[in-house]
Amino acid sequence: KEAVHPGDGLFMFLHLPAPHYPWRTYPDGPQWGEGPVDRYDASVARADWATGRLLDGLRARGLYEDSVVVITSDHGTGLGEHGRLGGFHPYEEQLRVPLLIRVPGVAPRRVAEPVSGIDLAPTLVSMVRGGSPSAYHGHSLTPLMTGRLAQLPRRHLFAHSAFEDALAVWDILTGDKLILHRAAQYAWLFNLKDDPAERHPLPRSARYEELLRLTLGYLKLGDKTWGNPYHYSPPP
Repeated sequence: KEAVHPGDGLFMFLHLPAPHYPWRTYPDGPQWGEGPVDRYDASVARADWATGRLLDGLRARGLYEDSVVVITSDHGTGLGEHGRLGGFHPYEEQLRVPLLIRVPGVAPRRVAEPVSGIDLAPTLVSMVRGGSPSAYHGHSLTPLMTGRLAQLPRRHLFAHSAFEDALAVWDILTGDKLILHRAAQYAWLFNLKDDPAERHPLPRSARYEELLRLTLGYLKLGDKTWGNPYHYSPPP
């Protein structure tokens, strides 16, 4: 009978809070300064160090070669680009995050297709015998990872803030992106191809209204399964 490793079937979720605001430096880490960006970089370095310890531990226990490893973030960080520090509003600096997936037997590749955190669950489920990724709202990324597909069958990506009543929708094809902040009662339309820094909101238009309807439809689709309770309260 084939021996079973005690780590077989193990699922581990490791959440590293160091890069979350407020940031700080660590006595045994890099000392780049005490400005906000310096402290943020030091906090990211701390998370990098901790991730290295985890991977070294997997290798030492003979688990790394047979493990699926995912490294990502729940949100990015604003460093004053839009007036605030941290991850509060769905601007690009707070939405674009790293996503690295290592799968035994799958050759490394860089995927250009935009994807979302909502795709992680169906991706992992698709790697388990009997798993059903179609039960999730997102898409399995395994066809992209293996090169069987160059793009997914969708046109829009959605995002919402976990801290404020703010949402966003992005049209992958045209670059149009609407940010809706219901609590502050504003909605801004940008085109990321022409204005990647999101500095110049476009005039209200039929396109604006279309993306606004899509954004509110995203909440309805979730039916209170994502977001915080205030996302499902009537706007003020």
